[in-house]
Amino acid sequence: MVVLFHLAGMEKEFGGGERLLPRLAGSGRAGVDLFFVVSGFIMVTVTAGAGRGLRSAGEFLYHRATRIYPVYWFYTAALIGLHTLIPAAFDPARWNSVSIPRSLLLLPQQGLPVLVVGWTMVHEIYFYLVFALFLFAPERSRLWLLGAWLTALAALPALFPEVAAAGAAPAFALITHPLTVEFIAGAAIGVLVRRGLFVPGRTVFAAGALLLLICYAGLAPQAGAWPEGWSRVLIFGLPSALLLYGAVSMEFAGGRLLPRALGTVGDASYSIYLVQIFPLLALGRVWSWVRVPGLADNAIALTLTGCAIVAAGLLSYHMLERPSLALARGIRKRRVPRES
Repeated sequence: MVVLFHLAGMEKEFGGGERLLPRLAGSGRAGVDLFFVVSGFIMVTVTAGAGRGLRSAGEFLYHRATRIYPVYWFYTAALIGLHTLIPAAFDPARWNSVSIPRSLLLLPQQGLPVLVVGWTMVHEIYFYLVFALFLFAPERSRLWLLGAWLTALAALPALFPEVAAAGAAPAFALITHPLTVEFIAGAAIGVLVRRGLFVPGRTVFAAGALLLLICYAGLAPQAGAWPEGWSRVLIFGLPSALLLYGAVSMEFAGGRLLPRALGTVGDASYSIYLVQIFPLLALGRVWSWVRVPGLADNAIALTLTGCAIVAAGLLSYHMLERPSLALARGIRKRRVPRES
């Protein structure tokens, strides 16, 4: 969904004014909302039965950091290197305002990080830090903790209106951002599933898909003014939560749902997400040089770029992401003595 959104942006920038992808493709940004919901679910799943205390929280943060940072650093460094070599290819206003240290550490800042898609990872790091605190409490208390987090999220802007009205410092804007609700929703679904509380999978999944399509159709005529804030959570987050809960319930009821090839692409989704900007920029530039009147070249350029993004992501997953994860796990095993 996010790749489709960026392909639509590529067509708008390099396609010479002719458009093959419909305006609806812009709503592919809702893939981020689904990503946040799934992320919350996964955090509950991977920590189930892990115990509590400082050691559990530390192991959780170590695994999250080694999962996120190495590949992200690689592509951020690659982008910095390209900017150093060919600065004319980049927007000087954005690069003059971006903080490289904050970008590398995925800390909140006024603008976007060096690798633009990293803004979602800033949210992820915040989610992980808060969730690590949950690991000091009994697992059975997680729904209450999620409820307390949701309450604090809604209350903080009202408690500190001066900070919120001032445009909000980056850190305050992050901890009060409505998109956090999507992570909380996914985590709550994870807790319910752990307790054996499933829903009619096909019905709920279909409801989520239908609601998402209705929202897409309603927003398409207003392309360029997609919802943000709490309205985004309602329009994109709620259907995403229904899709997840329905899919998980179906999976538990009937096993694997999709072809193995899609699972392979899903495994590489993080690499695909990070690497996409490079084929988009490179092939977009080439397209701008060779484009011809008509939509045939649009179809060719968009198809080639989409395939290149997936191929680059799969290559990155096998040659960079998996080896870095294996290295991190090996280091962890050597440092932590095996319990007797």
